[in-house]
Amino acid sequence: MRSSAHRVPSKYPTNMKSIKTAVLGALVLAAGAAMANATTIIYINGSTAFRTAAVTAIHNLFDSGSLYYGYTGTSETGQNAGVYSGTILGTVTVIKNTWTGSESGIQATADTSSGTPVNFPSNVPTVNNVPTALLQGTGLQNIDDPTVSNPVGTFDLETPNAAFSDSYQASSAYKSGASVLYVTGSTHKFSALASATVTGTYGTAPGSGVVGAVSFSFYRTGDGDFSNITTDQAQNLYANGYLPEAIFSGSTADENVRVYATGRNTDSGSRVQFAADTQYGIGGSVSHYEPFDSSGALITAVNHTIATIEPWLPDTVNSVAIAAGNSGYNSSGKLSGALGSVANYMVNSTDGTTGGVLVGYVTSPPGGSAVQLTFNGVADTAANIAAGWYTFWGFEHLYYRNGTSSTITPVLNMLASSVFNTYATLSGVRIGDMTVTRGGSNKDGQPISPNYSY
Repeated sequence: MRSSAHRVPSKYPTNMKSIKTAVLGALVLAAGAAMANATTIIYINGSTAFRTAAVTAIHNLFDSGSLYYGYTGTSETGQNAGVYSGTILGTVTVIKNTWTGSESGIQATADTSSGTPVNFPSNVPTVNNVPTALLQGTGLQNIDDPTVSNPVGTFDLETPNAAFSDSYQASSAYKSGASVLYVTGSTHKFSALASATVTGTYGTAPGSGVVGAVSFSFYRTGDGDFSNITTDQAQNLYANGYLPEAIFSGSTADENVRVYATGRNTDSGSRVQFAADTQYGIGGSVSHYEPFDSSGALITAVNHTIATIEPWLPDTVNSVAIAAGNSGYNSSGKLSGALGSVANYMVNSTDGTTGGVLVGYVTSPPGGSAVQLTFNGVADTAANIAAGWYTFWGFEHLYYRNGTSSTITPVLNMLASSVFNTYATLSGVRIGDMTVTRGGSNKDGQPISPNYSY
């Protein structure tokens, strides 16, 4: 969740409950009989960077007193996956989430071939599709993070109905008309996704299912000697894998200290925005390093000591082969763990070099000893984003699969409107608070311009 430093005073009324009631009422009237007397089951995946806003909005869609829910992970808003069951405006509804990353969300939702199904937590045992074993706000028992390989637990392997994405589908490897070769030997084709319809009480919705603006910050481990990173430095660092710290600090004493690049894998919208906003090039290969603890396990939690570091091994991400160095973390939470750990004792396992600093990009403060960097001398705050000074941000979207049932789309439109009007500030900036936008039909990485007359 963003700190108060990331928020700007609203230009609009603050009675959220009345706004939500008005927006939902309008959407329900539009939906008509589609919502009546049926059980609705919805599968959602996508962005880990925006999940705090998404999860909070999902939670609050349900009628008061009707909700039962559970999740995997240490907290509801930091969940890997969740199950929400109850009634929404009197209709029995089950919403299942698995947060796999924006690119993965678009991939699974837009696939028109044999499908790219996703593991969602099962709600067995059930009565009328309501999980009887769930308690209010508890972790799901005996179940792993479904995004890991061979997770333990009972899962529904389903094609998602909808995906949150940090970027436009046009920026994705899974854009409309794309053909992608899977490691299975099959070629999968992808179609255009539909955009959730936003009823905008706070500002004008810009279309394409945009529900907010999501920003990212570069962070380093606490053992460094610099506080800023520029566009050119970011391009050079991620192309080479590491650079001398003197490039960043300006001190000759740092010429023999390495700064290593790490980041997200190819299922991530955060990575798309990194490539777009640093002008690195969307879809370009990077040179990521991965950090391990003394037992040889990949570090995914803060306050660990990094023992060794090496170029990221070849990988398979969502059935697509990824070359050495080009993969990365599958969630911003796990990447945050590395950035909040201690790096000054680590050993590069390829050449024996000792020590260094690790740099990566995430949307929320990692904690631990991580240090936030300014980007081109500007801090990541909501005020700076809204004014057009900070540029490492993109639009958050809610897309859904074409042909999605008319009993599901009204709920998705309600969800999108709820995030747009109320909850976007939990993971980014509300569109109604922005005084700038980005131009072009595919706005990722495009120049920032005012959205007012001048």
